[in-house]
Amino acid sequence: MSYTMDGKNSGALIYSDDQGVTWKRGATDTPAASAELNPQEISVTELLDGRVYAAARNQANNDNKCLSGGAKNRAYAISSDGGASFSTKFTFEEDLITPVVQASTARMTATDKAGKYNRILFAAPSVCDRRKELVVRSSFDEGANWQGNSAGTLVWSGDAAYSDMVQLSSGSVGVLYEAGPAGNANETIRFSTVTETTLGAPVCGGGYGVIDSAPLGTAGTVYLSYNASNGQNCVSTMKSASAGTATATSAYLEVSGSSRITDSGSFSWFAGPVKAAAAGKCVKWGGSAGGTSYNSPSEHCG
Repeated sequence: MSYTMDGKNSGALIYSDDQGVTWKRGATDTPAASAELNPQEISVTELLDGRVYAAARNQANNDNKCLSGGAKNRAYAISSDGGASFSTKFTFEEDLITPVVQASTARMTATDKAGKYNRILFAAPSVCDRRKELVVRSSFDEGANWQGNSAGTLVWSGDAAYSDMVQLSSGSVGVLYEAGPAGNANETIRFSTVTETTLGAPVCGGGYGVIDSAPLGTAGTVYLSYNASNGQNCVSTMKSASAGTATATSAYLEVSGSSRITDSGSFSWFAGPVKAAAAGKCVKWGGSAGGTSYNSPSEHCG
């Protein structure tokens, strides 16, 4: 919820602990006017560790929607106690470029629900000064980072406004959204289904489809993906164990005749993406997590 009292704008969560019989106002943030934040139309998603991610429209930026290229139009906060208080108060979500508009978030996959990796989705128009081009973007690290517009999936190319999402299966979501022709983003209400295939491979983005994978014990999975439109392969290693905690993780790709490209370090959620053009060539690929590694032979030629 959001409200104004004595000229001060607040964003808050309301919650029920008795199946909706009674409700309480819990986590509340009243940003200082100097913060240029007015969180409204909040969408909440539970994170893997039980925290609540609260995504908000920043109404304070309504008069300058393309400030910093549109990076000031979204905000987020975190509750670590089931919505009773905010452990992280509202701050700009600069990864998400949108106009000032209501948007939606939804969980798609989670490793604690038999998913191979974690994926949260965000749906909103993607042009900073106009409600146009509804795009669904992914986060593979529980909202810490989000795909840019170009890596997301375009659902509607015309004018579009408010949206909501619902998980349909472990590999698809439904998107309900306002859409219309130029100048009338609210003319119709439409429903589209977005699948894991449409959204693209983990971390690699739209256009990439998984063509091979290898388990790393219980620590995670390394994926090899391919994009037929640009002839590129992509490798990413998604963690299952110790997700959210920085541990040694790596991903690599070696195209025949070229040097190996590796992304390795202490990562919380994944390593990669590692991309290289490989049309007509064999590749070696692999990665590691939790002390377990996978190294492929030279394969997937052509």
